[in-house]
Amino acid sequence: MIQEQLRRLLLVCLAIGVTCDERPCLAQLKPVKIKGVVAGISPQGIAIRTEKNQLILALISPNRTEDGVRYRGIPVPMIEVIGEEKPDYLQPGMYVRFPAKVQAKQRVVEPVTEVTIVDGSKLTAFGVLPAALPDLPKEDAPAPDLTVAEDSLVIGRIVSARRNAITVTFPDGKTLKAGVAKNAIVHVKTSDIRFIKPGYLVQAEGMQVKLTKFFATTMTITKPVEAPKGAKPAAGQVANKGPAAKPGAAKPGAAKPGAAKPATPEKPDPFKIGKPDSPAKPAGAPGNVRGKILKIN
Repeated sequence: MIQEQLRRLLLVCLAIGVTCDERPCLAQLKPVKIKGVVAGISPQGIAIRTEKNQLILALISPNRTEDGVRYRGIPVPMIEVIGEEKPDYLQPGMYVRFPAKVQAKQRVVEPVTEVTIVDGSKLTAFGVLPAALPDLPKEDAPAPDLTVAEDSLVIGRIVSARRNAITVTFPDGKTLKAGVAKNAIVHVKTSDIRFIKPGYLVQAEGMQVKLTKFFATTMTITKPVEAPKGAKPAAGQVANKGPAAKPGAAKPGAAKPGAAKPATPEKPDPFKIGKPDSPAKPAGAPGNVRGKILKIN
């Protein structure tokens, strides 16, 4: 009985040695979950400032190496960048897809109202595609009418971007120009870290290799929602007005005639009306004030 247990223990130790191959491996690292904001981007990875104001580096290179030591068995990171932008965000070189009404696969007849920036390395189809799966062709079906614009899905790379139009190209060299509506929504759904900016929200999981470093396995990075300019203060930020004072009556707390006027202490801003234009704005930079300026007696 004892010999059988020793034999099983020896087999387990041998299996561990073969799996790790005398090198650090996944089983030796502690799983972690990180939540915070992007503090910066470096060649090594993405610096994250956590909710506890700690700075930790998410290692995103597929080569899972730290201080010259290679760690085996750690998955390649899966990064997803999510955001919403305005039409002027579109630039040449971006891979996009958008629904459009296309005539004869050559002309977009209506302005595009929605564009999604995607990861070009993961695309498997390009061109002007049907918006839905086409029906099976029938022998007696009439030829398609090329004068009718059809609902299509356009997938390509931007080669020209202006204020109200973009031109996309396809692998076969053909191009297609599409007008973009002024109020069009540009969605960002990609794994390209070039679209990440400081101040973006981060939720990440991975394996901790050091106190301030971890190998990221999944990361969801989201652009924070900015308050629209000119937005009114939220409820509860308006000063409470007491009953109107009678004519000629002294205000409560007013100094008596002839008495020295006491120094007015500095009052904190309980309403917190002043806010920076963007969460990505550096701390200490001047910000625009939203809402009405309230006079506090």
